[in-house]
Amino acid sequence: MKAKLILNSFLCFFVVTNLLNAKAPYSIVGEMEINHKTEEAFLEYTFCNDSKKVVKDFTIVFYVFDSDGDVPLKNKNNIVVRIQTEVGAKEELSDKIKLNEYLSYIPEEPFFVDYLYVSSINYIEGTLWNDPFGFEVF
Repeated sequence: MKAKLILNSFLCFFVVTNLLNAKAPYSIVGEMEINHKTEEAFLEYTFCNDSKKVVKDFTIVFYVFDSDGDVPLKNKNNIVVRIQTEVGAKEELSDKIKLNEYLSYIPEEPFFVDYLYVSSINYIEGTLWNDPFGFEVF
């Protein structure tokens, strides 16, 4: 009985430790850019595929705030964009997402991008990684 209790305690410790040390299979950074000549706003981002699998597509989620802390979006409080581009294992992708369709206006200074994360990654071989609320970015 005592050996069973010790084994169960060890297994619980092992599972919790692995969950706490789990690392998201990506990293992402980004910032907003404004082109005043064309009246366009973009999120410039770099997505790094830290896994050993080829990414088929992934979904980016982020929040945008103006200098007063208000949300300058038309219909939501965040932006969700599916990127349908393959990214090789241990490779990175740098690109831009046009934001005009999401924003209620184009500011003089770029808005603040906050809580940028990837909510899902589809891999070529058919598996799916999910983190719908961005918990693994911390």
